[in-house]
Amino acid sequence: EDNPTKYNSIPINGVAQYYALTKVLKRKWAGKQLNMPVLAVASANDSVVDIDYLVKAFTKRFSSDKKRLLIYSNNDSQIGVNAVANATTEPSAHGNPIVYRRSAYPDRRILNQSHQSVLMSPANPLFGENGSVLVCNGNDWPTFSACLFSRQQHWYGAQHTPSPDGVPVARTTYNADFAEMFLQFDQLFNE
Repeated sequence: EDNPTKYNSIPINGVAQYYALTKVLKRKWAGKQLNMPVLAVASANDSVVDIDYLVKAFTKRFSSDKKRLLIYSNNDSQIGVNAVANATTEPSAHGNPIVYRRSAYPDRRILNQSHQSVLMSPANPLFGENGSVLVCNGNDWPTFSACLFSRQQHWYGAQHTPSPDGVPVARTTYNADFAEMFLQFDQLFNE
């Protein structure tokens, strides 16, 4: 294991505890709408999260007026064709609680967000902008080793994100839009 948070080996006890909790909550909340404040954050670029299912479940299950689903995407039809690097589609007072934010930050060599990056601060000492841990993409040795041993400045993206120029793509491990995410949190929970 080359990652101090055991990202590559997945701590089995933690996964087991998470699974046990989801079973309890699934039974407790079966068929019910949940009327509680919620901020959910996800990347549309990472295959780990099924965004279509998440949007459907979020819309159907959460009934509070204090709810927001923040989705990082590079799909211009979701964000707006004339969107700038970190443009947003803000929810109106009675409108859609789903907010799309731009996922790419080319000036930071970020092609898109991974499932793990959306909740990480750029100041995180392990995974932030100047973090000490590099998480290489690729389940096959040629892709993984090209990233691991590259002397070039990496691109960053979700698993299976293609390189625009052949330079290896490492996993994005922090959210360059972290401050905006917390503004969204404050709007929901501090109103």
